[in-house]
Amino acid sequence: MPKDLPPDPRLGPDPDALHPVPDHARIPVLRNLPLPDAVAVGAYTYYDDPAGPGTFLDNILSHSAFLGDRLRIGRFCALAAASASS
Repeated sequence: MPKDLPPDPRLGPDPDALHPVPDHARIPVLRNLPLPDAVAVGAYTYYDDPAGPGTFLDNILSHSAFLGDRLRIGRFCALAAASASS
C-alpha cells in the first residue's frame, strides 16, 4: 500500500510503528506484519488479540490465493479477537 502523508503525532498514532499503543504489544498495525502478497491492509488498521498479533493470519478463512483471491482491508479498521474474514 502506498504511504500517504507523513504521520503527525498530534493527529494520531504512527502508522509505521508495529505497536502504536505503548505497553500494549497485543495491538499491532496490521500492515507492519509480514503478510502474504494477496493481503493488503490500510495505514491505520489495527488488530487486538490477547494471543498476540501472530494470530491474525489464522483468522483469514476461505481465502484461495491460488485462484487469484485478494483480501483488502480498509484504511481505518479495527479488528478484534475471534473476528474472522472469509
